[in-house]
Amino acid sequence: MTDFLQLAIQGIALGAVYALIALGFVIVYKATQVINFAQGELVLLGAYLVYAFNQTALPFAVSVALAVVVMAGVGWVIERTILRRMVGKPVFAVVMITIGLAIVIRQIVSAVWGFDDLLLGEPWAAARVQVGALGVNVTSLVTIATAGALLVAFFVFFRFTRAGPARSLSRSSSSSASRARASGCARRRSIRRPRSRWGSRCGACSRRRG
Repeated sequence: MTDFLQLAIQGIALGAVYALIALGFVIVYKATQVINFAQGELVLLGAYLVYAFNQTALPFAVSVALAVVVMAGVGWVIERTILRRMVGKPVFAVVMITIGLAIVIRQIVSAVWGFDDLLLGEPWAAARVQVGALGVNVTSLVTIATAGALLVAFFVFFRFTRAGPARSLSRSSSSSASRARASGCARRRSIRRPRSRWGSRCGACSRRRG
């Protein structure tokens, strides 16, 4: 029974990471009607950025925060330089662009950091919480708590903040470029905002996936 509970907690932690990645897929798809095949590679890049910042003797929390900021910038740059030029193009073309972007990011990561397994350096990596005969990794608990907090934060943001209703503009603009222009909705602007959120989320969840 103890082994089952340990595996269940680890499975929930892994599922929490995948939930954040899936949220990134959903936001981008709702805004652009395109499945981003570079999502996994962006999470990978975020994890390696956390590792790189942590190697400079920065505190782990600061390394994560910097990775989030950098990944938000990466998402913004990708939208401005690549995806924005694809507005109005066939969906297949945009999908192929994201696949190519995934290949490029994977090669950059391999060239800079190689293929060896690296430790992120989180301070609680070896810590465990003992509850009777059950020993739980603190990493799993932190992962579940952080993912839950982020999911709740995004729900509150889109549901209750003034910026949240802009998601309706994203839906309207992604459904039809011509309809968006006719209604006065700035399609490119509505795409750009979710892209930066998507990039920052890649940095946030990368430290748990690494």
